[in-house]
Amino acid sequence: MRSPAPPPALAPPSPAAAPAVGKLRPTETEVAQWAADLRVPPRTAIAPAVVSTRLGRPVLKHVPGPRLDLRVQDGSEPDGCLAATGRALAALHGAPPPGRDAVTVESPPWGALPVRLWAGLSSVQRGLVGAFHGDAELRERGRRTRDHLARPAVWCHGDARTNNVVVTPDGLPLLIDWECAGLGQPETDLGSLCSALLMDSLSASSSPSGPQARAALSAAMTRGTVLVRSALTGYREGGGQELDREMLASAVGCGLLARAFMRASMTSRDRIVSALYEIGRGLLLDPARWEVLDGRA
Repeated sequence: MRSPAPPPALAPPSPAAAPAVGKLRPTETEVAQWAADLRVPPRTAIAPAVVSTRLGRPVLKHVPGPRLDLRVQDGSEPDGCLAATGRALAALHGAPPPGRDAVTVESPPWGALPVRLWAGLSSVQRGLVGAFHGDAELRERGRRTRDHLARPAVWCHGDARTNNVVVTPDGLPLLIDWECAGLGQPETDLGSLCSALLMDSLSASSSPSGPQARAALSAAMTRGTVLVRSALTGYREGGGQELDREMLASAVGCGLLARAFMRASMTSRDRIVSALYEIGRGLLLDPARWEVLDGRA
């Protein structure tokens, strides 16, 4: 296994002041109502309508469909759904923002985990947390990525994972759960979506033991790569923001690390957790590896 190349310096982002649009801190219900009015041309909604509020959170119109993570894991995602998800994010990023609050960026655990979370981790996950805390270069790269992703540019969902996408009976995606939304970089949402697609693909692997394990993980990554490319193609064809590919690689890397640490695992799944960690670490320390996943010339 080759040693990772030294991480390239992150180029400073173009200055982007938070647009003076909307409230400083809109509520989640207000953001969900705003999102429900957005459309992918010509008239496709990107989020379900808000019908009421309960305990300060929006109650959404019922959509009789499963979430996208389940469709990806069982291999039944509708044709074109991932490209449509990319187009929905493109429409979101191109809309005037409803507020000036900062996005909440998903990150690996920088400090000691709470006891309740630590107790739910497997011994392999605990070892990976220790390795992460002892890797100064990896932690510094992750912090710099987190800080960059939170710089204001476009309105982001903030948690655009596949389990926050509901698939309608027509096979179209609707974004839900807007509590992390705010101004940030477009790679915030694309990194979250792509890392979730890779995790879903790996989680769906039968995870055999012995010599078959490597082949199973390789096949899962191949499928995950196809899914990632479909989502990114939809985003670009939908007129999405120009993506910084190095930053996107780092955002995906952070997302995979966060999932490796925070997703409780049974021992039989520890090789999946280890794969998430190694792929995430590789993307953060050597973003050029992203070219294999994106495949865009």
